[in-house]
Amino acid sequence: MTIHGSLRTVPTGLRCLSWLLLCLLSNTAWAVNAADLARFEQRLWEVRSDAHAYLVLDNAPRYRSATLASIQALRHSLEQLQDGATGSDQSLLANQVAPKLRQYLIAADTSVRTGDESKRQYAVQDLTALSYEIAALVAPLSAEGDNSDPIVALLRTAAQVQQIGSEYLSLVASPAGGMAIGGEGNIDLNEAVPAMDRHLQTLKRRLQEPSATAALTEAEGKWRFIRESLMKFYDKSVPFLVQRYTEQIVDALQRGAV
Repeated sequence: MTIHGSLRTVPTGLRCLSWLLLCLLSNTAWAVNAADLARFEQRLWEVRSDAHAYLVLDNAPRYRSATLASIQALRHSLEQLQDGATGSDQSLLANQVAPKLRQYLIAADTSVRTGDESKRQYAVQDLTALSYEIAALVAPLSAEGDNSDPIVALLRTAAQVQQIGSEYLSLVASPAGGMAIGGEGNIDLNEAVPAMDRHLQTLKRRLQEPSATAALTEAEGKWRFIRESLMKFYDKSVPFLVQRYTEQIVDALQRGAV
């Protein structure tokens, strides 16, 4: 006998309750955890940020180590998503996201290990294209999340800040000297920065939990320190400052989401 058939033998009141529970369990089984997805997206952009920081900040060992660590964190993050996914979500992650991510991680690893400057430049360029391809692939999964959850809201904001930071570093590293803005899929910092201003203000009004309020207050203060630099990427670049404060903003938001 099927589950649906067995419900016919249950009294009406219990049948309704059983049906409701069945629907809830069914929806949960098909959903990717929204917090895990936000962490995956943040780590996706973090790899791009760290690899570009290594390129533009004179191959500093710190950023090589940071890139290798973020590669491992991103790989682990995909495994977490796959562990919780079923059905079409599982198929998408296994058949489309995972192969692209392997290419992405190889490019990131090459960018900090190779001594061939031309190979490094090509690897870093691949990171930008692949990062946006992967982000587009996982975008439909975001609909499974709960935007009203304060933890999810903070983690998604951390991912958005990380993306903005990675875009800045990519532009600074570009041979076009910051004039490559507006590439396919890339965000426009002149639009993204004011949008983040508004987003942080909205979250501060909406999230009243003490931990969320403290995290947003800290994050917003550091954001104000770099927002002008982010919008003047074409003038006087400050990649060290942007990378450092992006890391601190992301850290503050993630601590608030614990």
